[in-house]
Amino acid sequence: MQALAGKTLAEKQHWSAGDTITLTGKNGARVQLIITGILTNGSADENAVIMPLHAGQQLLGLQGRVHTVKVSALTVPENALSKKAREDLESLDSDEYDLWFCTAYVSSISFQLEGAMNNATVKPLWQVAASEGIVIRKIQSLLFVVTLAALIAAAMGIASLMTNAILQRAKEIGLMKSLGAKNWQVYLLFYAESVICGLIGGLLGCLAGWGLAAIMGYALFGSPVGFHWIIVPLVLVISVMITVVGTYFPSRRIASLYPVEVLYGRQ
Repeated sequence: MQALAGKTLAEKQHWSAGDTITLTGKNGARVQLIITGILTNGSADENAVIMPLHAGQQLLGLQGRVHTVKVSALTVPENALSKKAREDLESLDSDEYDLWFCTAYVSSISFQLEGAMNNATVKPLWQVAASEGIVIRKIQSLLFVVTLAALIAAAMGIASLMTNAILQRAKEIGLMKSLGAKNWQVYLLFYAESVICGLIGGLLGCLAGWGLAAIMGYALFGSPVGFHWIIVPLVLVISVMITVVGTYFPSRRIASLYPVEVLYGRQ
């Protein structure tokens, strides 16, 4: 039977990988184990032997029983709702209870585990959960700042491109105005072009983002990342808003273009 030995315990007992050891438990129960590896993860497991469950139950004379189960779960940071539930679960109304119960809070997972396992007491590691929540909130803040900076940079890039387009098409604009086009009609033309570019860019961005997320999901977690279709219209709306904002300031230059001077090359 294979087992892992903690580094500290292995050094004390002079064990090494490949050794065969015999452990004696209650009522003279004996289990022979082969050390297949040495744990060096810096945790309390370095003072323990990790073996199959039935072997440990046999040594302790507790067949079919367990003492402690360590559960690791992906959770969301604790907020006001989860703290309210921890203090007094009965104070939640039906909507709050449903939201709390269906959200991966540490408190809701603990509550459901106690309900699923008879005579079990769940003790969350609140210090670990709190520290992980702080890290997650900092990462979210960092992503928000990066996203905001990217949106500002995109708006500035669009403004630069539209300014260049207006300068290159100055004679075209002057000709349209000399033929009776109003400023708002010329504005509408440029805004329509920017909206179309924003929609195309948004769709390409969705495809590229989904592809990169899928690659990172497989590379880091070995599983695909879920895709929510609500993201597509949201990205398209944001893309159009960015292009409209980026077009607004350059388009104001159109009002200062005089047809005669533009056609003669004076502007």
